[in-house]
Amino acid sequence: MTIREVEPGMNYGVGYDSLSGKVRGEGVIRSEPQVIEGGEGQKISFQLCQVTTTQELAKYLEIHLSASINVALYGSGSLKAKYLSEHKINKFSTYLLVRVVVKNPWRQMLSIKLNNDAQQLLKKNPETFRQSYGDEFVKGLISGGEYFAILDVEATNQEEQQKISNSIRAEGSTWEVAGAFKNSISKIAKNSSIKVISEQLGGSDTTVTQSVEEIINRAVNFPDKVREKAIPYQAIFLDYKAIAGAQGTNLIDITNQRQVIEKLWNYRMKCLDILSNIEYVLNNSEHFYFFSHQDLNNRANEIRAQINNITDRASECANNYRACKLPTDFTIPIVELPQFKKSWASGNYAISDNSQSFRINLLATQIKICLHRTTDITSSDLELFQKGVENKLLQKVHIDGFDKENFCRVQLTLSIDWKEHNSQLFRGNETVFIDHKKWEDKTVIELDESIKVFNDYVEEASLTTEWRVNYSDWVQNDPVKTEEVLRYKLGLGQGTPINWAGETESGDIPKIPELSELRIGLKWVK
Repeated sequence: MTIREVEPGMNYGVGYDSLSGKVRGEGVIRSEPQVIEGGEGQKISFQLCQVTTTQELAKYLEIHLSASINVALYGSGSLKAKYLSEHKINKFSTYLLVRVVVKNPWRQMLSIKLNNDAQQLLKKNPETFRQSYGDEFVKGLISGGEYFAILDVEATNQEEQQKISNSIRAEGSTWEVAGAFKNSISKIAKNSSIKVISEQLGGSDTTVTQSVEEIINRAVNFPDKVREKAIPYQAIFLDYKAIAGAQGTNLIDITNQRQVIEKLWNYRMKCLDILSNIEYVLNNSEHFYFFSHQDLNNRANEIRAQINNITDRASECANNYRACKLPTDFTIPIVELPQFKKSWASGNYAISDNSQSFRINLLATQIKICLHRTTDITSSDLELFQKGVENKLLQKVHIDGFDKENFCRVQLTLSIDWKEHNSQLFRGNETVFIDHKKWEDKTVIELDESIKVFNDYVEEASLTTEWRVNYSDWVQNDPVKTEEVLRYKLGLGQGTPINWAGETESGDIPKIPELSELRIGLKWVK
C-alpha cells in the first residue's frame, strides 16, 4: 500500500496512475469502509527542520513523484505539489520548514474485487485497462489536516548564513510537545529577517499567517482546529494485482517505466536548484563578489533548455511505457558561482579558534600570512589579495628574493587550482576542519615550513623580497576582463619580467591534506 495526499476527484474505489498522477475511472466493486483495528485516536506530529534542496522539501512534505509530475506536465494535482513547483530553493538562503500534521483513524474497504467491465477489459487489453483505471485504486481514506510554512531566513553574508544554519541544526527536531516546538522556533527567529509562505489543508481557522508569531500560534493550535473541521487528507492506494479478479492476469509491468521517470525527475529537480542558485545571484548581485553577468546568463539558458528536454522525455515515458529508456546523456551541470560576500566586521577572514573554517576563508588567510611573513607588504595591499582570492581572480602568488644587482635568487610560489576548489565545493566541502594545535600561528604546516626555508635563504644571501601575481585563466584569456581587474578590482599594474642569477633548481611541496587546491613551490639558484 502507498499513502498519498488526496487530490481532486479521489474517492473510495477510484483508479489512479501512479506514474502520471492522473485520477482514473472506478474499476472495483466498493465495500463499506471500516476503521482499521487499533487505529482509534488522533495522531499529531510537529516538525521543524532545515531544507536545502527541492528534493529535501518534497521528502519532508511527503510529496510523491506522481503528484509532482502531474503538476509539471498537466497543470493539475495536489496543493502541496503545486506549492513545490511554484517555490524555488537556492543555496544562499536558509529555509526552515514548520509542519504540523493531524491524522484521524484510517477508514478502508475490505474484500474488494474488480467489477465485470474492468475484469473483461483487463483480460482483453491490459494497456487500455491501465489507461482507463490506472495501476492502483483508492482503498481507504484518512481524514485530518496539515499546516506548513516555509521561513526564508535571510542573510546578507556567509558568516550570518552559517550562524543561522547552526542555530537551526541545534534546535531542529520532531516534537510531540507543542510547548517545546514553540520555544525552539521563537529562539531561531529572534533577531533575523524572515519571509513567510504558508499553506493549510483542513482546520476551522483559514486566515492567512504572515508573521512568525502567527505561524507559531497556528501551528500550536492547529490540532484543535482540525478536530473542529477535518477534511479527506490522505488516500491509501492498493495495486490491482492484490485483489480478486486481477490476480494472474497480464497487468503491465511498470517497474522500468517508474525507474526511468524517477531518474529523469531527480535530474530535473537538481537542475532546478542549480538554476535557482544562478537566478538568485543575478537578482542579488550586490551580495556577491565580481562575476560576469553574461557568462552566468548563458549558463542559465543552457540549464533551462536541459530542464525542458528532461521534462519532454519524462512526459513521453509517462504516456508510453515502450518509449522509456534510462537516460545516459544527462549530467548534472557544474556551475561556478561567485562567492557570497563575507562580513567585514568579522575580522577580515581571521581564523577562529574553532576547528572549522570556510574553505575560501582558509585560502585567503594562508596567502595573506605568507605575504606578511616574507615581505614588507602594507595592510592595504593585503586587502587587495583578499579581494583577489574572494573573486577567484588570482591563480598564483610569487614572492621573489633579489640580490643587490636585482637578480632573483629564490622564489616561493603559492598556486590555487580553482577547478579542484570548485570540485570540493560541489562535494559539499565548503568548510575545512583543521587542528590548530599543529598549526603554528594558524598557518598550514607545509606552508609554515616553506616560509622558514625561504626566509633562511633570504637572510643568508642578504636579499630583498617582492611579490608578483598571475591572474586566473578566465581573466587572462579575456583582455577586457584583464583590463577591468587591473583598473578597478585590484589596482595592480603589469609587472616587469624577472632575471635569474643563474641555473635554478625547484621543488614542489607535497599536497596539503586540508586544502588540496593549494600548491606550494620553491625555486632557487644552485
